[in-house]
Amino acid sequence: MTEWSWLGGRKLQNVIMKSLEHIKTVHLTVLKLDEFIDSLINDEIDQAAKIYNEIVSEERKADEIKREILNSLKGVFIHPLDREDLLRLILTADDIAAYVKAAGRRLMSLYDIGYKIPREILEIMKDISKKTVSASKSLLDSIMVLGTDSSKSIELTHNVEKYEEEIDEIRIKALEKIYTQCKKNLTMECILLRDVIEDLEAISDKCEDTSDVVRLIAISS
Repeated sequence: MTEWSWLGGRKLQNVIMKSLEHIKTVHLTVLKLDEFIDSLINDEIDQAAKIYNEIVSEERKADEIKREILNSLKGVFIHPLDREDLLRLILTADDIAAYVKAAGRRLMSLYDIGYKIPREILEIMKDISKKTVSASKSLLDSIMVLGTDSSKSIELTHNVEKYEEEIDEIRIKALEKIYTQCKKNLTMECILLRDVIEDLEAISDKCEDTSDVVRLIAISS
């Protein structure tokens, strides 16, 4: 198990284990979103609905772990600055799972009303989700080595930033296609599609925000 030296060497094994479990669960929601979009591309709507329910379950699990960490922190001695760093890390990472669930919910809403997303839009979403998986994995790895190799941790956070920038470029292209298709007839589906793209891009934004916290911890440790 990783020992986080930035916590000052204090024996906070339960908090550390829960924190690592939390980020792993958050990463799992990102992986499942990628599977979810694959199912939509393959027109496997029932399978997509099943995976969406799994996303909801994992997001709730991450939320429960977050609450456990917050409760655990009440009963341990930890320097106030270390406590603040840990809280920022957990709360910012938790937003990643929240945006994953939001993107999945909007996509399911479109299919629930009988709208079939054009394949070219789905494939763009897949490009975003693939890079988001890479960003999330780099984030996870940066946190796992945070207590043992701060230089490696910082290097991995740079990868997160790179993927976020690439995703932002894909987002712009996706919105251009949506606006082109919808300029003659602005429908509810057009608005929902735009919102899905924004949610998908926000996931990588939150990955980057979390990596910024990791970077600050690594620099100060």
